[in-house]
Amino acid sequence: MSALDIIHELIKNVKIGIMRNMEKKKMTQEDIMKLLDSCYEKCLNGIPMVSPGVEDMANDYLSKHETKEKACRDMLKNQIAKCTTSGVVTGLGGFITMPVAIPANIGSVIYVQMRMIACTAYMADYDLNSDQTQTFVYACLAGVAVNSLLKQAGIKFGVKFANGVIKKIPGKVLTKINQKVGFRFITKFGSKGIVNLEKHIENLKLFGVPVVVTLNQFATDTEAELTFIKNFCEERDCDFALSQVWEKGGEGGIELAKAILRTLDNKESNYKPLYTYDDTTIEEKIETIATKIYGADKVVYTAAAARQKKRLTELGYGNLPICMAKNQYSLSDDPKKLGRPEGFDITIREIYVNAGAGFLVACLLYTSPSPRDTR
Repeated sequence: MSALDIIHELIKNVKIGIMRNMEKKKMTQEDIMKLLDSCYEKCLNGIPMVSPGVEDMANDYLSKHETKEKACRDMLKNQIAKCTTSGVVTGLGGFITMPVAIPANIGSVIYVQMRMIACTAYMADYDLNSDQTQTFVYACLAGVAVNSLLKQAGIKFGVKFANGVIKKIPGKVLTKINQKVGFRFITKFGSKGIVNLEKHIENLKLFGVPVVVTLNQFATDTEAELTFIKNFCEERDCDFALSQVWEKGGEGGIELAKAILRTLDNKESNYKPLYTYDDTTIEEKIETIATKIYGADKVVYTAAAARQKKRLTELGYGNLPICMAKNQYSLSDDPKKLGRPEGFDITIREIYVNAGAGFLVACLLYTSPSPRDTR
């Protein structure tokens, strides 16, 4: 079994373990943060007779290599190899006591992975005792992109992220990152698709309307999965109903119909559009959809699309609404970016008018050619 295979197996075990734990006890973001804080403290101080602290481990590798990069590569290679060959993750289980009741192997996996990230940060001269570095270690562990939050705070984020810059990140930004980290752990390990559902709920609420979520129930769905999604929706003030129309016909849709009627009777709708047609430009409309609905950082136009945008405005079509033509697999323009991608741009490759229907069509990358292209 390769190192990559063992990592995939560890992640799989983490997912299964947390899902089982959710069946017994509903884990909150607060629980996750307690778990991460405890694990981080153990990484810094080490576990007596089991593993040294991060600084001691890093300095040991640094003393054996000419450059920090070589030391870091060797550390990562050796740590992954240990997990692969000696069962170190299994052996750590009995020594790690966590503040949240989770299976021992789950805590061990989090500890080993966090330790490698923290060691890398130390080798790069980051202060492991600062709140900023600690938050970024969590974000890296959870796979959370932080560039959009940093941009909102006026902090320039690039490939070379200076240690001096990280110290200037305000506490409120760290709090937002930690909130994303906590939620990402729950959803990433609990159910990958739930982050996509979360974004759709947020999008509907942008229009000021109450939301009802329905799930097509199949025979393979477990009670734990259904309960997890139901709780997830209700925590976001969304009514939830199962649909079995595919199996039972109209009878299978009664629960959904009741949920819709209940929402109409008890929740107020304050509908508002995301943009107005007449006083916004084509570019402003597209940017609103791309950033607010899809979660993109910005919109990029091909040379052809930029010319078409200018020409359509000159012809008087700038006041029409926008229909975005994109792939159905991702919120981004890349069908391979599943779930709820972050840190991406939307590229518009073509814009044309459907005068009869009364809207402009903006085509993103990875979409079928427009009718004009096939003539």
